[in-house]
Amino acid sequence: MTDNFILIFFASLILWGIAFVLVYILLKFMKGTVKISIPRREYHFGEKLSGYVDIAAKKHIDVEKIELEIKAYKKEKTHTSKGTKTQNIEIFRLLEQVGNKDAILAGSKRSIWFNVKIPSLDALPKEVSDAVEVYENINSSMKRFYRGRSFTPKVYWKIKVHVFATGLDLYKQEWLEIKSQK
Repeated sequence: MTDNFILIFFASLILWGIAFVLVYILLKFMKGTVKISIPRREYHFGEKLSGYVDIAAKKHIDVEKIELEIKAYKKEKTHTSKGTKTQNIEIFRLLEQVGNKDAILAGSKRSIWFNVKIPSLDALPKEVSDAVEVYENINSSMKRFYRGRSFTPKVYWKIKVHVFATGLDLYKQEWLEIKSQK
């Protein structure tokens, strides 16, 4: 009897968890979508990154604030007895508020302009600048030997827009490439 009770308890717990996730996704989809519109994906240190945050509201959205975040990740591989483990470690974050409190009516779209300066390579923490310089030196010398094959960079950049709204938050993220050499 207790075995059946435990089985029923865990089965109902799993079903409630799945239902919760489905309802969350459905509500997020019904609320609206966010899109990042930038003219290109490749930038250089010290340049301005500008574009639009496009918000399409399917239902009324009370926006608290809109934040733009630029992050740098370093890919690190560790070898253990069980195999190789790859981790993305955040090594830099730039966070700027690009939008304020606002109300977007159901069925309407809003485009919000942003203009953020990417820090120069000298202004970044030493760990970031060292990782970028090592990758670019290896990449340029390796291209001579491998005739233009591309190599996976060791530092990855991501841009993320987060719309904080009453009831539910919306976000969108995309990968960028930021280089030090023009």
